[in-house]
Formats: sequence, structure tokens, C-alpha cells
Amino acid sequence: MISLFFESNNFKEKAIYFGCTFLLFLHLLMTKSRGGWLGFLFEILILISLVIYKYFSGSLSQLSKKLNLKYILAILLVVIIIFILGNFKYSYFDRFISTFNPSQGTARFRILIWQSTLKMIKDHPILGVGIGNFKQLYPLYRNPEEEIYAGEHVFVHKTHNDYLQFWAETGSIGFIVYLAFVFSLVWFGIKIIIGEYKTQSSLFWFKLGSFLAICGTLVHSFFDFNLTFSPAAQTYFFILIGLLFSSENKFYKLKIK
Repeated sequence: MISLFFESNNFKEKAIYFGCTFLLFLHLLMTKSRGGWLGFLFEILILISLVIYKYFSGSLSQLSKKLNLKYILAILLVVIIIFILGNFKYSYFDRFISTFNPSQGTARFRILIWQSTLKMIKDHPILGVGIGNFKQLYPLYRNPEEEIYAGEHVFVHKTHNDYLQFWAETGSIGFIVYLAFVFSLVWFGIKIIIGEYKTQSSLFWFKLGSFLAICGTLVHSFFDFNLTFSPAAQTYFFILIGLLFSSENKFYKLKIK
């Protein structure tokens, strides 16, 4: 939505995209997902950097410059106001800052799970424990501190890290294949974005939005289990890949003979 917002030169379209962006941001904030916040922050920083670059490089029309500058300031102002007001009741700021404190909170909880997962990987380095078997074997590796921290009745079934989850369940062989997929996706995605930019494609911002959403999901996956547990997140992720790699001007149809 944000990329479509920057692509449009129409005031009404920008207003619609702005409203949708506001609702999506509000939803993200209310989830209290710090991994989601970090992924979103990564996307926004890259997007704003590119907008600023295009602004000063003369790649935008005068109308786009005026509209984009005003709306960038409006978006930042709305985000700051919502964050400050929400902080009075939900302590969003304290929750976000706790992400960088590994000695307490759920940050510590995750680190302890990751340490136990690495022990599991060490015992099953080649083929892993098998897809879906992490939750069955985790009690054998569970850190006593984590059990005390979370409570003995808390059942850990995911590592809160998609990369470690893949490594533990599919072994080094599966993990290398997965990393090859991720790096290929990012590498070709960057080439597509550069190509769209150089050719001044009308779909540059749309492709960029899809690519940044993919990257945001990959960042989020360092702290959560988007791609190993949530069917909705998995579906959305692969739809984004399809949008990124889709042809710019062609729609392929099956010819029925």
C-alpha cells in the first residue's frame, strides 16, 4: 500500500492508500509483535531512503515531489502520534526497547529456546529430526532455566526462529537448500528492482513494495515462525513472490486445444 501510495500522482488515490496504510499500521501495532515491528521498520527505512533518493535525483515529477513530501511528513506524524498515545496504555515503547535486552522478557525466553535448538541440531546435524518432530524432541533438550522462566506447563512447539526451525527439522542438507532459496530470492529480487528502476517502469513502486514485504517477512522470521506454522503468512509470502516475478506487460494464458 505504501509503495502504491508513492507511485500514484492522484490525490484521491493517495488518500485511499494512506487510509489503508493507516489501518494496516494500526493493526500491526495492536498485535504487539516486536518481530513484526522490526520487519516493518526495515521496510520503511529502505522505502523512505529510496523515495528521498528519487526526490533529490530528479526522478520524480514536480507534482509527485510536492505530494510525496507532504505525505511522508503526514505518515511520520501519524505514526509518532499513534505510538505515543498507545504507549500510555499499552507501553509500546517499553515493549519495543525490551527487544534489545536479552537478559529478560520474551527476548530471554527466545534465546534459551534457540540455545536448546542448537543442541538438538548438534545431535542431528545431517538430516535433522524430521519435519514436525521438533515439538516431540524438544523436552529432551529443554533448558532448565527456560522451563523455570516460562513455566513447566508451557509447551514449546516452535523455535520462534524459522531458520533454526528448518535447520533442526531438515538438517544441514535441508537448511542449505532453504538458504539457497532465500539468497536466490533476494538476489534476483534486487536485480528485478534495479531493472525496473533503470527502465523507468510504471510498476517500479509496485514491484518494490512486493520485494520489501518479502524482505520484511524474512527479517520477521528471525524472531517468529511465519513460514513454518502460519498457513496465512505462508500463502501471503508466496503471493508476494509471484507478484514480484510476474511479467510487467504480459499475461500468460493456457491454450486449450
